Amino acid sequence: MLVLLNYWHNEQRDRLWCLVQVACSRVCSTVLGQIQSFSRGQRKRASEA
Repeated sequence: MLVLLNYWHNEQRDRLWCLVQVACSRVCSTVLGQIQSFSRGQRKRASEA
């Protein structure tokens, strides 16, 4: 994998890296949002009980 990256132009590699970072940040924010809403639901259920 790293060997393939070395054959690429720096520009292509930078673009790919940017896409990877954007995808990771989107996934992270989605997961964090789900965790927050889940914990909020848990707290609401606990206060109702």
